[in-house]
Amino acid sequence: MTRRGWQSLTFIDGEQSDSLPVTDRATQYGDGLFETMRWNGSELLLLDAHLQRLERGCQRLKLPLSLSHLCKQVDLFTTELKKQGCPAAVVKLIVSRGSGGRGYLPPEPAIPRLILQSHPLPDALERLSLDGIAALQSTIPITENPLLAGIKHLNRLDSVLASQELSALRHSHPQYADLSEALLCDAGGAFVEGSRSNIFAVVDGILMTPELSRSGVAGIMRDALLAKCQQTGIAFSIGTLPLDKIIAASELFICNSVIGIQPVHTLYLQRTGVAEACEAHDIVAEAAPGSVTTQLTRQLTFTERSVTARCQALIGEFCGNSS
Repeated sequence: MTRRGWQSLTFIDGEQSDSLPVTDRATQYGDGLFETMRWNGSELLLLDAHLQRLERGCQRLKLPLSLSHLCKQVDLFTTELKKQGCPAAVVKLIVSRGSGGRGYLPPEPAIPRLILQSHPLPDALERLSLDGIAALQSTIPITENPLLAGIKHLNRLDSVLASQELSALRHSHPQYADLSEALLCDAGGAFVEGSRSNIFAVVDGILMTPELSRSGVAGIMRDALLAKCQQTGIAFSIGTLPLDKIIAASELFICNSVIGIQPVHTLYLQRTGVAEACEAHDIVAEAAPGSVTTQLTRQLTFTERSVTARCQALIGEFCGNSS
């Protein structure tokens, strides 16, 4: 598929291909992990942080992975992107446990399969970071499982259902045509995350974000923003974010490693649990973004290179072992 003058690219185990065995456990059971990164035309942003989360996820799922082999494949993929002159894009990295095993029990030893894909960036990112978005309180409750909380595993049905709900509402009711993101809550009604993002709210001058010990994905941009708060002295809190705090918020924004920060100027609340009976709640009385959101947006810089010293060392290790 082509868009904006460039062609999407897919590598499977280091070879350009778009064919995956039907026996792959990613398609059979969602047995694997993924990372979604931003390519700026010359490097993958925040690559080390993505690799570290991926490594934690592999440990949690007991999925064997050679990071040196992975880094070599990433290097081959990004080299091809440069050859094609690929501009700013989204790069998705999928680690499957591979094929094999009877039923749910995985094979021993498992041979992971690595998939890398490039896709166009979403439209209007710069405009949305300035003008803000409208979001929806989804009626889809987020699944709780402490063993899977934080990692970015391939089972993302909560986000699929929430995205369907948002799309149906947007297309069937003209007043909701500007909806951009669905925010999911836990069984107790506390906000946890967006269908593709993490959530931050400014309440009584404190930047708050949900804790993710039972559900949700510990986003790379979320971690980067919390680190930035520590460096710059912005007061923040990690904890429960119930509806009353959302309503009391002076600022609300979502973030991920592709879109960066997007302020939320309007949140449609579904107090009745019926998507057709939404109540619009203006998060910020004045134009978004607010002062804290603006400060973080200005301070946020992507400094990690596509092949960092750590990744370069791993590539060298792999090449040395395979020579």
